[in-house]
Amino acid sequence: MVFEIIPPDEITEYDIAEVLDIESQVYDDDAQQSLERCMQFFSMNKCIYLFFRDVESSLIVGNVNFMPVTDECYNMIKSGDFIERDIVSEMILPDGDSVYFSGITIRDSYRNRSDLLRLMLLEFIKRTNGIRRMVADAVTQEGARLCQMFKMSKVCISRHGSEIYEKTF
Repeated sequence: MVFEIIPPDEITEYDIAEVLDIESQVYDDDAQQSLERCMQFFSMNKCIYLFFRDVESSLIVGNVNFMPVTDECYNMIKSGDFIERDIVSEMILPDGDSVYFSGITIRDSYRNRSDLLRLMLLEFIKRTNGIRRMVADAVTQEGARLCQMFKMSKVCISRHGSEIYEKTF
């Protein structure tokens, strides 16, 4: 199998809905965004979503979601008293050095593909070059392991029971 990244200008509302469907199989309702909100975020910054497609089937198989956010938003996430669903489009910046790493999701039937995960991580690292700091809200055990793999430091347990991580560069 060969995987490719979908260029940001080619991502459609249908693609975002497909990724939300993949995420619904992994995350609780509290950790999910609505299609309307995702479209608002996407209109603020088309580079917040990295979507990966199986070239042969044209199926979206995974995504990485990260977004430059205002310092206020960053600090609220870091405090553990704020959940992703509370983010509004005005908190997302077209560019910036404070990033909220929302997560990586892989379609269930592709989860054991190390080549896909490697591609996703390499592209994520390339896209975040030049950031000053990154915060993440690990709502799953896999998310916490990923944060630890990135050598992020655990900041606190959030009010909703997840683990907040941060890394400064």
